[in-house]
Amino acid sequence: MTNPNPATKSCVFEVGKTYRTRGGRDALIYCTDAPGRWPIHGRVGESVMRWYASGSFFEKPGDCDDLLPPTQPRIREKWWVNVYPKGRVSYHLIEASARTRATDDALRIAVPCELVEIVGEEASALESPAAEPPTPESPKLLPVGTRVWARAKGLRRTIARTPGVIVEVDMGDTALPYRVWFTEGPNNGHSCWCSADDAHATEGEGV
Repeated sequence: MTNPNPATKSCVFEVGKTYRTRGGRDALIYCTDAPGRWPIHGRVGESVMRWYASGSFFEKPGDCDDLLPPTQPRIREKWWVNVYPKGRVSYHLIEASARTRATDDALRIAVPCELVEIVGEEASALESPAAEPPTPESPKLLPVGTRVWARAKGLRRTIARTPGVIVEVDMGDTALPYRVWFTEGPNNGHSCWCSADDAHATEGEGV
């Protein structure tokens, strides 16, 4: 039998799984290929509900009963970083290796760092059947180990950017993606999370 709703072929929701609504409630899905305009059927609490193939409750998304797409899996990779003067660093997959290979001029030894990365295709935002303009791509983040001039926030009072090195990058945090370890200035030996605007990879003077 031909599927009366071709849009369900690309449905990201699966039968038998529980998803969250935009309002924070659990929705158990028991059908994703029903005929008609609302192919997804499920239960929220004691209420039987139905949704468009995109997961939206009404034709235009934004309602508290919209289904939220499943989150993408993440991988986490941990290593240890030795920090040296002038922003020089070394990376080690084993803590013992970081400690045994550290030289006498090390400022910090075996700093634990964790890289969080989303794998697979990003879950698409809920859309109405009418096509919407594509969203701009997220800016490319600097990798761990990049020497930066960064402005610390939440530590000692400082206005000027001071030298540091990126020791952790959170790919899922668009506001504060970098954890910077400061190697000079009033925040030497401390770290904090910084925005992309507050951390610049440059060999110039701090501003």
